[in-house]
Amino acid sequence: MLSCCRAQDSDIVAKKTTTLLLNLLNSPDPIQFSKEHNIKLKNGMPQVVITVDENLLSPEEFASKYDLKDFKKRKNIVIACVSLDNLKELCNEPGVIFIRLPFKFNKE
Repeated sequence: MLSCCRAQDSDIVAKKTTTLLLNLLNSPDPIQFSKEHNIKLKNGMPQVVITVDENLLSPEEFASKYDLKDFKKRKNIVIACVSLDNLKELCNEPGVIFIRLPFKFNKE
């Protein structure tokens, strides 16, 4: 029964994140994975972009609840650094629509 619940939790995380972020979360060595995939970490935490449903969840509430660092908000988009453990929990919040890594632009 417990494995069923874990599978459901991981399904929710998979639906609310990109494949790259999901692979980072599931990596046995997230630091090495981030280096190999050019994911910047700040104090071991990735910066993420979180889309929220403000009718269900105030960004300020979950910023405190999940100890988000470098928190910036614009309308229903939040950019912040979050620990990998808290990121998994954040995916389970009903008010969180999607979480992704920031876009990277090539400098030419």
